[in-house]
Amino acid sequence: MTIKNQAGGSNIVSTVDGFFRLGESHSLNAMLIHSTSTNTGVQGFAGFAQYFYSTNKAKIWLTQSVVTKDFNPEMGFVSRKDVIGTTPGINWYYRGRLMPFRKIIRAFEPGFLPEIYHQASTGKLIEVQLPIFPMWINFQNGSFIGYGINPSYQFLTEPFQPLGITIKAGGYHYIQQQVWLGSDASKILSVFGKVDWGTYFNGRLFTTDLNLQFAPIPNILIKWRFNRNQFTGVGEEKVNATVDLLSMEGRFALNPRVQLIGFYQQNTENQSKNYNIRLAWEYRPLSLYLFCAESAWI
Repeated sequence: MTIKNQAGGSNIVSTVDGFFRLGESHSLNAMLIHSTSTNTGVQGFAGFAQYFYSTNKAKIWLTQSVVTKDFNPEMGFVSRKDVIGTTPGINWYYRGRLMPFRKIIRAFEPGFLPEIYHQASTGKLIEVQLPIFPMWINFQNGSFIGYGINPSYQFLTEPFQPLGITIKAGGYHYIQQQVWLGSDASKILSVFGKVDWGTYFNGRLFTTDLNLQFAPIPNILIKWRFNRNQFTGVGEEKVNATVDLLSMEGRFALNPRVQLIGFYQQNTENQSKNYNIRLAWEYRPLSLYLFCAESAWI
């Protein structure tokens, strides 16, 4: 239970969750959350239930979640309200004798991860995503390559503004393709990249996401990221735009209990720059000193 007291009333959020092992391969995870604000009397509900079937050959799951329109956890964060989510999925792991180039390829792992969302207050279908990964290969050296295609349907109940581009309310069908590449993340230097391309609402979108990680010793980790979104003919005004996001993150540990973490980000859409620095000292179990500094400017 969390309680936020402030002038005029309190926000109270109560939660109960549980994990149930139903056998070697079967499990169930569930959570129920209730929120109320004493100054308005408004109450809300959220929760989910997730069934997992997991073996060395496959993983199958079904997640059912709901967040009502009036759910309000003031001490937490909710990315989306008034929604019912149905998200099943399956990943198949094949390492059998028919695998070609077994000295190079470790496993073939295709998957299907659909996501279906309804508006909780009306029951109306508002989003469907059907990402299919017909090719996902893990190599013996720890690297991987994958290809996916994601047919999508979105019904916007109100205008949507990704990166400042206004897309009017209504229904949209579009298809994005993806290629994923990555090296062994346990190495001193590792890279990860993802490219998306295809239609996007009423236009097109090409996205590049590149990541570089440097970890010379267990006490030091530095990450660099470059993300570029290239819009073509998107939104009410058929906007053509390129938006870059640059970031760097560093983690420096004197030991497992004393860590310095820093993050810097720059967005070319509005030339905003943000940084956050945190020094954390766990001087005894469940007891923590924190010193934080952050700033944002344009």
